[in-house]
Order: sequence, then C-alpha cells, then structure tokens
Amino acid sequence: MNLPVPLEYWSTVRAGLVEALDKITDEQLAFAPAEGLWPLGQVALHIASAEEGWLRHVVAGELPDWPTEYKLADHPTVAAVKQVLAETHARTEAYLASLDEAALERIIEAAWGGKFPIRW
Repeated sequence: MNLPVPLEYWSTVRAGLVEALDKITDEQLAFAPAEGLWPLGQVALHIASAEEGWLRHVVAGELPDWPTEYKLADHPTVAAVKQVLAETHARTEAYLASLDEAALERIIEAAWGGKFPIRW
C-alpha cells in the first residue's frame, strides 16, 4: 500500500528522532532535565513502547496485553536505543503496508472505551 500523507509524516518525524539521537553521547542518554523526569534515553524508549502498545496490542491485536515498557537500563547506549526504535518501527511499517485504504477506516475500541479509526 502507498502510505497516506499522515503516515509518511510519522516516518519523517521518526527519522528526526533518530537524527537527534545521533547528536548525543551514550552518557547523555541518562540526562534528565529535572528531578523526577525521565532521562532522554527513556523518553526515546517510551516512544517505541507506545508504538508497540498502540499498533501491536490495540490496533492489530497481536499482543494480549500492553507490552512492558522498554527500560534504559537494558538499552544503555545510543546504538541500543536506535536498534529498539528501528525494530519497533519496522514491525509497524510491515503491519501498515499490509493494510488497504479501506482497512484504515476500521474502527478499533481502546481499553478505556474510546473508538478510533486505524487511520487516527
């Protein structure tokens, strides 16, 4: 399928995240802007966790539960964080490529009761 403009934009945003990660060191992944806030690396890993949860659990139904959050302690380098992001996004792109335009209009129901078309 030829991904619609919003999905292409998402890939552009993802590329910008990877580009930003390329500009920091492994040590800077642990930087948190204030006490109690997540460090940079955890924020990047949360993006991957949210993508996995949303696409693989909520939308595709491949996972029975929301996946466990990726942890910076398990992926302490820029290369490791980028690998998680790449693997997650590859699964997302493969799933989206399997859909036709009509499938993007299928309504899914989130656990909290919200209803959304996949396109959303």
